[in-house]
Amino acid sequence: EFRRLSGNVSKHVNVVSELSALIEAHGLLEASQLEQDIACTENRQEHFRTLVDLLKNSKITTVEGLRLVLLFALRYEQEYNSIAQLKDQLRIKKVGDDQIGLIDKLLRYAGSQVRSSDLFQNKSFLQIAKSTLTNSFKGVENVYTQHKSHLSTVVESLMKGRLKETSYPYMQSKVSGTAAKDPPRRAVVFVVGGCTYEEARDIAELNKMADGAFSIVLGGTTIHNSM
Repeated sequence: EFRRLSGNVSKHVNVVSELSALIEAHGLLEASQLEQDIACTENRQEHFRTLVDLLKNSKITTVEGLRLVLLFALRYEQEYNSIAQLKDQLRIKKVGDDQIGLIDKLLRYAGSQVRSSDLFQNKSFLQIAKSTLTNSFKGVENVYTQHKSHLSTVVESLMKGRLKETSYPYMQSKVSGTAAKDPPRRAVVFVVGGCTYEEARDIAELNKMADGAFSIVLGGTTIHNSM
């Protein structure tokens, strides 16, 4: 029994050591921290400078570099000169034009002109101030997991009965014994097109914090990751 347990421990240590080596070799901690910062804070000059430095770093893979530029372009899509310079840096890293073309395609598909929601909470001065104050006072336990998905914000508002009817219309059930404005105790959220692992984590955390006050089931047509 002792020999079997020792073998299991050795396997886990080897796996963790290999993962740590890969993270270090590809600069994934630096890339992940910048990814979280771009998603959560408004600081164009600092984000641009750090991103250029990372793209010049040989450890950062072309996939990670492209993903960071896509995120930067989504947040700062009006910064045409900065985005053009980042495209040039991707070309220097030997990223193909077909991959670089994804930047413009992303903005056409999901840019601010076609989004109905305030994805980055920066469409108005009030939202920017609210987001800044929230980030300042709540603190961050882990910089690598500070971002919360937009879905979690929507679901949290739903369970508190605060969703805007203009954006999220609903039909009142004839058999329901609750008033129209009463928050639901159970909800099924299904994402056509697929949900992400981060969204699954956020919903699990909401269920845990609710401690039985309400329950949410998340579903989708598939599970996405960044690859």
